[in-house]
Amino acid sequence: MSWTPLAYASGATAAVADAAATGLVAWYSGNAGGSTAVVGTRQANALGIHDMCGNVWQWCWDRSGDLPGTSQTDYRGPASGNSRCLRGGKYDSGAGSLQVGLRNTFGDTSFEVNDVGFRVARSQQ
Repeated sequence: MSWTPLAYASGATAAVADAAATGLVAWYSGNAGGSTAVVGTRQANALGIHDMCGNVWQWCWDRSGDLPGTSQTDYRGPASGNSRCLRGGKYDSGAGSLQVGLRNTFGDTSFEVNDVGFRVARSQQ
């Protein structure tokens, strides 16, 4: 399996500037009409996972920090610190926020917002 280029939305066949390719895999300012959408209504990525970009930001376990060089894969961020990352963009984000390589900082985890979620995952047994 190949990795998604950093300037693409997860599952897209072209960079986020290509509205047709991006719209097939993500709800964002170009097609969401200003609100969230039903989960799983866009095409899945190569792993069969829907909605990895767009709809709502995803709060990630990764801590904020500078990205390493291009030779490192499976980057997890610094080992300590309080800030976590948001990834994926949301329903009213511009296409640039959908890039799989974009990481935003989510420093305060003590408050609620309506445009951030998280994905529950487990290893296959």
